[in-house]
Amino acid sequence: MGFVYTALSPFNPGLFITEGVWAIVAVYGVWRIVARNRKKHASRGDAQ
Repeated sequence: MGFVYTALSPFNPGLFITEGVWAIVAVYGVWRIVARNRKKHASRGDAQ
């Protein structure tokens, strides 16, 4: 909770932009892992 408070009071737009960029990077990374695993399972015939 301390991090949220320091981001909001006083408002720090640079921090929000940085966190937004990291959130996008994280979602992209998870998507790549899931896509790779699906492809790997599909090539083996294990896909459900």
